[in-house]
Amino acid sequence: MSSTGVEDRGGHPIAWFASRLHRVLDELVEAPAWSMTGAEQRTSLVELARAEARLTELRLRVLAAGDRNDIAAESGATSTAAWVAHATRQPRAAARADLRLATRLDTAATATGTATGAATGAALAAGDLDVAQARVIVRAIDALPDTVPGEVRARAERHLITLAGEHDAITLAVLGRRVLEVIDPETAEEEEGRKLAAEEAAAARATYLHLFHHSDGTSTGRFKIPTLHAAMLTKMLQAFLTPTNTST
Repeated sequence: MSSTGVEDRGGHPIAWFASRLHRVLDELVEAPAWSMTGAEQRTSLVELARAEARLTELRLRVLAAGDRNDIAAESGATSTAAWVAHATRQPRAAARADLRLATRLDTAATATGTATGAATGAALAAGDLDVAQARVIVRAIDALPDTVPGEVRARAERHLITLAGEHDAITLAVLGRRVLEVIDPETAEEEEGRKLAAEEAAAARATYLHLFHHSDGTSTGRFKIPTLHAAMLTKMLQAFLTPTNTST
């Protein structure tokens, strides 16, 4: 498409498209879906879902740019998310979630080098993901420990994008929690070892034993010990409390 063609439309091409999109949709208001063939309906449903994903990516891209441009300032809104929620009549929580995702994808797209998140944004723009899957992938990558190298994080992102071609967002979230074990078992084992060592150290720091002795020859107490030691203590206490069978 030539630059002259864009200029003839007037204004920015995204603004032109948003306006033209409504005109095209207006032309379809009276088009009866029931008269489509089964094959046309199946194809159209898939293509419309893909188009919806691509439109969502475009909307998020504009949202991130609008946040940088402080589009809420002119109306006196407290934030971009607050302005969007009011202007589009959606819950503020949804608007804030969209802004977080938009900012995350925008940061990845504009970062130098290959930043994780850029591939997810590109896949959403191509219609290869829906927005729910994109959120899941970004969360899964961001949830990886900080010690995981960038190259491994990028591989994990690409792996999840591939899985998104076969799984919905709910299943993808489950797979995302174990993605490190799949793509790099050695790193996953190291991370698990560090996690267990940290948990054991935290448990040791929190360990205490307070005993109170009473005049009737009994004692009570409070304690906090690691689960493994609690299991050992339970067995010992059960042995003390179980009467010895002295019958012959």
